[in-house]
Amino acid sequence: MFVETRDETRKFFYDVWHKIFTSATLSPLETIVADVIKKHPEYHKILDCSVNGSFDSNEPNDSAKIDNPFLHMGLHIALIEQLQTDRPKGVRRIYSQIIDNLRTANTNTLHEAEHAIMQCLSDSLWTASRNGQPPDEGVYLENLEKLILNK
Repeated sequence: MFVETRDETRKFFYDVWHKIFTSATLSPLETIVADVIKKHPEYHKILDCSVNGSFDSNEPNDSAKIDNPFLHMGLHIALIEQLQTDRPKGVRRIYSQIIDNLRTANTNTLHEAEHAIMQCLSDSLWTASRNGQPPDEGVYLENLEKLILNK
């Protein structure tokens, strides 16, 4: 998902949210976003409010502890895009191994596994931003591999 600004990102989410309720035709990317939104009912109230106002991450909310719902859903979308393209190379294989481990251990849900992977992605993006460099795909993949070993 490529957008220029924070406001454009949020507008995209609002537009998809609106399309869900008006049964408007969704593009392939909008379909992915709609699926992510549907899996996060804790954010629906924020999307409803945001259509008539703006989301302020400093405002308290009565949903689960949410730092930034748009970032959270964006990370889900980024993971989906990584898996579709297998970029960085090998992420699809590692994801499959993590999921296989879950099935064997029968301890976590797919959504929880995605959250662990997204934490690695978020850490990688934060480090890159802090250092003023592109994300290090090798370090990101190494951190994902650690998830396999930690089962």
